[in-house]
Amino acid sequence: MGQSHDTAEFAVTSIQGWWDTLGRARYPEATCLDITSDSGGSNSAASRLYKLMLQTLADTTGLEIHVSHYPPGTSKWNPIEHKVFSPVRINWRGKPLDGFNTVVQYIAHTTNATGLKIKAVLDARTYDIGRKVSKAALAKVNIERNAFQGQWNYIIRPTPPVAESA
Repeated sequence: MGQSHDTAEFAVTSIQGWWDTLGRARYPEATCLDITSDSGGSNSAASRLYKLMLQTLADTTGLEIHVSHYPPGTSKWNPIEHKVFSPVRINWRGKPLDGFNTVVQYIAHTTNATGLKIKAVLDARTYDIGRKVSKAALAKVNIERNAFQGQWNYIIRPTPPVAESA
């Protein structure tokens, strides 16, 4: 959970945090990471910064990043939203949310009868809004658009190493 702005940098930093704390240990043989994103907001299909930050994630982890965006207006179909947010709302119903740490604790202590466990941490960093990405910077993103709806479905691969000249 962040206490700054919901930006593409925050979204990808959150994914990186998940990979570093849980993903790498749970999936040590992974070669790719599948991400489902909304089509609006900080992780939108049109966001140049989101793609640039995903390139940094791919380069840092060595993983291919497979991205599928929900079509505009359909983000409420996200099954994770349905599994997570309803129990969270029930858990903190009627309780005072008097600070970020309280909210994080309510989220982190949410469970349900089917075994849901949530890990939540507070990201206290400040994320600036309005960060621009030039066409030249976007052109360096190693992106392959899928044949079907390539504006919403694509793969970002780690940047190939630069060959040394003799």
